[in-house]
Amino acid sequence: MFKIKERIQYSLAGYTQPDNRYNQGRKNYKFITNKMIIVSTCDPGSAKVQNVHEILNEIAKRTKIHHSKTVQQLSIGFECCRGLSQKAVLLLGKKISRTFKHLKKLAINFNGMDQVEEKTINRLGFQLFRNYSNINSYNFNFSGCKNISNNTLRNFSFEMGKRSKRLCHLTFEVYRCVKIEDKGIKKFISNICLFKKSLNTLYLNFNRCEAITDNGVEYIAKKISLNLNNLQLLNLDFTLCDKITDFGLTKIIAHIAKSNMKLKSLSLNLGYCDNITTKGLKSACQIISEHLKDLKELKIRLSGCRNIQTQDKQIIQEMLNFIPKLYLN
Repeated sequence: MFKIKERIQYSLAGYTQPDNRYNQGRKNYKFITNKMIIVSTCDPGSAKVQNVHEILNEIAKRTKIHHSKTVQQLSIGFECCRGLSQKAVLLLGKKISRTFKHLKKLAINFNGMDQVEEKTINRLGFQLFRNYSNINSYNFNFSGCKNISNNTLRNFSFEMGKRSKRLCHLTFEVYRCVKIEDKGIKKFISNICLFKKSLNTLYLNFNRCEAITDNGVEYIAKKISLNLNNLQLLNLDFTLCDKITDFGLTKIIAHIAKSNMKLKSLSLNLGYCDNITTKGLKSACQIISEHLKDLKELKIRLSGCRNIQTQDKQIIQEMLNFIPKLYLN
């Protein structure tokens, strides 16, 4: 029995279905809270919890009576759990929404679960969003889920934008989801921009979504600048999206500079985008120096961009030395 009033976090890393024929799969699973660790095992000889379905039931059983009404933050990690079935993923959404009815912050990590189907992600979103209209923070990590496509982004974000009325913080990571294209991120950002008055922190990770082009990133910047006027922190990651060029970089900065946003922190990661050159970087930084003088923090990551030299970065740093926290690498 345990007592947690403010925060509870569960993680289940590296789950693989046990092979009963050889009595394998004896791996410990740690359900982590901020004050204690509850350990369940897959050992057929010593544990009642035999599969993910029962593990999720155990989560609900242990928390329902004691503190489900007071839990405000919940983080669940299933990183690289390739043995997790589609039914188990949907059961997860069902258990969360039925047990924790007063959540303010929710984080789910499905990083590396490449077997999860598109329809499963969509149904998971529907289960969660219909019950959490007052939640103020979402953190979703679907990196490496190879079945995520343009339709997934559209449907998932539509349910979130339709039902979440007070969202302040959104982190959405789809690193290495190679099916994602410009039309998918356009639908996604259009739905996210429904949070016009509430959203103040936005982190989008499209690292290694190689089909994204200048057209897609310009659309993202334009929609954000026109709609999210209360945004204070913006973090965009387009590492290894090598179809992005100088044009895309300058358009991102230009749209942000023309907006009425109260932006205090801007982070752009364009590492290994070989079509970005010194010329484009200087143009973008010139716009920043003229129109974004209220920035308190700026991070531009260009590591691996072969057309930008170290001495060029030093010149840029001198142009932007008015920014208190400047990181250029």
